[in-house]
Amino acid sequence: MNKRNLQHNNKHSRGASYRGYSRRKVDVRELRKRFLIVCEGEETEPNYFRSFRTPGLVIAVHGIGANPSRLVEKAKELHSQDEYDQIWCVFDRDSWSKQDFNNAIQNAKVQGFDVAYSNEAFELWYILHFEYLNTGLPREEYKKKLSKLTRRFLFSQCFILGLAINRYFFNHKGTDNTEKN
Repeated sequence: MNKRNLQHNNKHSRGASYRGYSRRKVDVRELRKRFLIVCEGEETEPNYFRSFRTPGLVIAVHGIGANPSRLVEKAKELHSQDEYDQIWCVFDRDSWSKQDFNNAIQNAKVQGFDVAYSNEAFELWYILHFEYLNTGLPREEYKKKLSKLTRRFLFSQCFILGLAINRYFFNHKGTDNTEKN
């Protein structure tokens, strides 16, 4: 065997790449992060978090409809039943006593949980996805505002979809193989 063949064989036996390709990794799997989100609201907040597209993440969302302190207790209970990388407690500041609100935040920190709260109501987060507000909006106006904004959003999405369908049919006009000449 000549010197060149010997170097070539040794090169591949040491695990180096061949023609720029790396060796295939075996028995390696990327772990998916697991999140637990426990919300005060039973519908609005869980629907919001479930709507996220989260490739590579597993998100468990629970809406319990209780005060902030009870919410943190529920998060502890759920955490003891399963393992999560991050645990979030989500609640409004609005109608709860200052003591309950502050105790919930303190208890969550002691447990190593993260806290997210809205100063007025969670629905305001939805509105802020659509438009910037630099003024106060009474809570009674949230549903009206959201209804108007989502209707406009849905209309624009349908309009865009309609344009795409029209463009598709215009570009593929006369390419149907079933037509006989």
